[in-house]
Amino acid sequence: VKKMKLKGLIILYLFWGIILTSCASIPQKAIQNYQKGQKFLLNGEYTKAISSFQNALKQAPDYVEARMGLAEAYRKSGQLKKAIPEYQKVLNARPRWRKALFGYALSLQKTGQFHHALGIYNNILTYAREDGEKLKKKELHNIYLGFAQCYLGLGNPRQAEKELDKAIQLFPNNPELYYFKGVAKEKQGGLFDEAIQEYQHALKIDPNYALAHRALGYLYFVYYRDDKDWKKKSLHHYQAFLKLAKQKDTNVMAHLKVLEGKEKPAPKETGKEGGKTTSTPPKAKPKKLRCPLCGREYPEGQTKTCFFDGIPLRKVEE
Repeated sequence: VKKMKLKGLIILYLFWGIILTSCASIPQKAIQNYQKGQKFLLNGEYTKAISSFQNALKQAPDYVEARMGLAEAYRKSGQLKKAIPEYQKVLNARPRWRKALFGYALSLQKTGQFHHALGIYNNILTYAREDGEKLKKKELHNIYLGFAQCYLGLGNPRQAEKELDKAIQLFPNNPELYYFKGVAKEKQGGLFDEAIQEYQHALKIDPNYALAHRALGYLYFVYYRDDKDWKKKSLHHYQAFLKLAKQKDTNVMAHLKVLEGKEKPAPKETGKEGGKTTSTPPKAKPKKLRCPLCGREYPEGQTKTCFFDGIPLRKVEE
């Protein structure tokens, strides 16, 4: 134990030695711009933060902390394609900087680069083991959740569920974990009853968890019409979702029109009338895009990324 503590102190002294040495060689103006950028970043003023970090890097191109700040500002503002190369530059200078590794993995994950993201999450575990460090509980949780979301994106919901169970052991009161477990159940051959239980568990923890409301509304609307109360249940959850969610959802709005009696369910287009083919060809089905992570579908042209996960959408194969 004493050896581990001594090793930790040595690493800490070396780290601060590097920081102090690097700061000594960095122009004061660059440091001031970096400090401004950090304040803007903490306040969520990402455009100003980006500008400040860029100014710091103009004055000191090798200022790794400023580069890291720029990567974080890009990621948090949703500019993931710009964030990724900045994280790569940071990690070229400091390969084991854990915060940079997490940011890099998350950016890769949100751009659909699931295999690469899995590799980075595994690197975090490997480096900690090699350095004799114990990861924090929250860090392990984030790795397991990251694993699960990547496996969902890669079409392996069973492995995703295993990773979610590990995360649940650490944080049993996190509704997000049960939500994604519900998604994993849906993707395992349509285990809808079990999926409903997971979504309901998420809402038991947090009644305002919007995504669980949407998932339940959709399941009752599409798969549970034999249930005498399916309309009531679906309507309740969809209305709760719209009240809580920040984004509009065209699929939910279309379903609500049916549930509220404003529209009848659209009949299937057969292209035939009275046993004879009509002169009017059947209407082409509108093209859809689907999020590979959560499975939500969007009309083509509405958005290129999922409103909720930030994952690039893919064409739905008929």
